[in-house]
Amino acid sequence: MIEASDYAKLARNLVGSLPTETRIRCALGRAYYAVYHYCLECASTYCGELTAEEAKDQGLHSKLYLRLEGHSKTQELDVQLRTIADYAKKLRNLRVRSDYHLVDQTLTERDLIDGLRLLTNIESEYHRIFPMQ
Repeated sequence: MIEASDYAKLARNLVGSLPTETRIRCALGRAYYAVYHYCLECASTYCGELTAEEAKDQGLHSKLYLRLEGHSKTQELDVQLRTIADYAKKLRNLRVRSDYHLVDQTLTERDLIDGLRLLTNIESEYHRIFPMQ
């Protein structure tokens, strides 16, 4: 079975010693989906559902982040869950640039560093929430 950490490991190793833009874009995509699955586990365990009104006109990923931002079942985790959502949305923006803006935006090693930093920050928060994982 594959886990979010497998995507995270792949994201960190995709570029290797040859940082081409294609590899950077692929690494950012895998980093984002690792983060998405970390967020999904956090929300499934510690968050309630959105109301129908909140969910209206929202995509799957946006709904997930809204749950993390405002539907914590455990007050002690409110800040951590909101922090994870904030980092994840920033990484989602990089992933969107990576996958959809091929001609009008160049992604660089700096973008990769930023994306992997966001991944690491989310993993740190995730491991505070799930210490045995």
